[in-house]
Amino acid sequence: MAEADGGRSSARGAARPALRWRASPVELALQASGRATTGQLPDAFCAEVGRRMLLAQLQFSEWVLRRVETIAFQDERSVVREMTIDLRVRDDAPVFVDDADVEYWLVPLTLMRRRTLVDFHIRTEDDEPLAMPGLRLAQQLDEAILLAAAATATRQPAAVDARDATVVTGFIRDLVAGRRDEVRQCWDRFEATSPSGEGPLEVLRGSTVFTATARKLRNGFTLYAFLPCQKGRRRLLRVSFVEPIRWVYQWPDLRRPTAQEPAWTYRANQRVPARYRWDRVAATLGWAATRIRFQVPAAERAASYHVEITAPPGVRIARATLLAGRPNEPEHRVTADHEENDTLTVGLHGVEIPYGSLCRAQVDLRVQSSGWLATMAIAGLAVCAVLAAAAWQVARQEQPVPEQGNNMVVLFLTTAAAAATLVAHRESSGVAARLVVGVRTVAAVCIALPVVAAGFVTYHELEPDEPTEPSAFLWLLSLTLAAGVLSLQLVVVWFLSRRAERAGRLRSPWDMTPDPPVHQGFGRSSVDSRRHESADRHLLDAIRLHGFHRPAIGIRSSEAYHERYDVTDSSHSSAVARLTKLRATSDTTPPYTCGNPTRCPHRDSGTCLVMTENGPWWNGRRRSRADA
Repeated sequence: MAEADGGRSSARGAARPALRWRASPVELALQASGRATTGQLPDAFCAEVGRRMLLAQLQFSEWVLRRVETIAFQDERSVVREMTIDLRVRDDAPVFVDDADVEYWLVPLTLMRRRTLVDFHIRTEDDEPLAMPGLRLAQQLDEAILLAAAATATRQPAAVDARDATVVTGFIRDLVAGRRDEVRQCWDRFEATSPSGEGPLEVLRGSTVFTATARKLRNGFTLYAFLPCQKGRRRLLRVSFVEPIRWVYQWPDLRRPTAQEPAWTYRANQRVPARYRWDRVAATLGWAATRIRFQVPAAERAASYHVEITAPPGVRIARATLLAGRPNEPEHRVTADHEENDTLTVGLHGVEIPYGSLCRAQVDLRVQSSGWLATMAIAGLAVCAVLAAAAWQVARQEQPVPEQGNNMVVLFLTTAAAAATLVAHRESSGVAARLVVGVRTVAAVCIALPVVAAGFVTYHELEPDEPTEPSAFLWLLSLTLAAGVLSLQLVVVWFLSRRAERAGRLRSPWDMTPDPPVHQGFGRSSVDSRRHESADRHLLDAIRLHGFHRPAIGIRSSEAYHERYDVTDSSHSSAVARLTKLRATSDTTPPYTCGNPTRCPHRDSGTCLVMTENGPWWNGRRRSRADA
């Protein structure tokens, strides 16, 4: 049963009729799944519900007060994202009433990518599980969102017939609920249409609201939740999931508009161009920090966003940056927060990030100078010293001393065993070991040199009473030089890590406390904050300054992000205004009943809150007026 009665104000304060459904969320989900077992794709839910859900998504910052996201490395293969969402349920949220008269608000929490979620949990402030729709019911609601977006089209085809409804609803159903190949074919067909045509898809192609909404739901879906009404509108929810890590440097492809694509586009995790491959080599050898970049699309879906990133044991965060803004409007409302503090946990903050922004955070990770790295540098120097002493001993004697070869073999093997114990000791997690894989390789080769020298002495035994062969000295000298180069590499890595830990700090722009005294050491004495403040006013300058245009180990988010950037303040306000204008001609519409809850009677009766009294252009009847 669907009920429509007079209601109070919405989240924006305007009078809106309340929308109540006499239907259990669980039963709706089971019914939708039952119909899918027969091979029938789910039909769209009520378009008025879709309109309210789409408005809520476009206005996240008006009813979601804060999102706090924590990112921690679970192991070397995954990170755990935990998000706390502080929200107030919108006044126009649809209400579902089950058989026990328990009321639930339908709330869209965020947009997710169409992929399998790993270790996904969502709980209330009381640590109780939350009721969520099944896959098919979520698809019905997403189809309803597209129906509402289609109703905002400002023009109609030249010839309207009853088949237009079938074309539109069929396209929406295939795009949202179809298989992967069906979704691809459906979208290719839509992209190939000309906005200047007269068919129903051509008209939808010319609607900016529908095109933008369809582009989001092509690769993503809305994460809905049913919140019990008796607990009040102010809620605190907790969401967590696991993201995989691929330890491969990737390049963020942010492209300017072209003749073929008249908007800014962004593609993550692309192949690194040849001119940027030195970044990976430098990070592998320990000469530069390992940069890890996170997508944080949730930053634009709240009035205030805070992200905390925790480094694994044995690793330090040398630098962290949060950057968000619209590439198509690089000088408009850029959000930049950065911190240099050599810490285990760093917090970054952004407020009032506009809808349609590119939101990313990145951290530079370094292995701490104390501990394994310092010990290995000392061990490398010790190996070099032992080999140099052996070469000098062989060079200064004209004839070998008895038992000299055996003593050298014992010395070499003892040195190699002692150093190998230090290298093999895993005092840190798998992430720390992954970061220093290049340094560990250098250390392992350095340790192997005494073993090579022992093998040479064993198989090229120095006989007494015979002159020393020049090849013995040259061979030991070569091993000594190799050990010197490798141990120098270890010392340089230790020095760079130590220098980064003692360098001057770049403080967050949110930090208003007095400047601390500058530490005078062998690190940088100060940081020019004015350069960062001026660059952070322009998104493209901030991208170059903070290194967001360079390769990094990219970690995608399971939340959906934008791939095309053409949203402006005016276009966003226009979309909200069009959706707000789609309302009933009367707020005193009496209740209606419906046997099939997925088929709202208002849609066909002419009193639908979305379709207006004359219905949409694609249901076989012309509008009495076009909505601007």
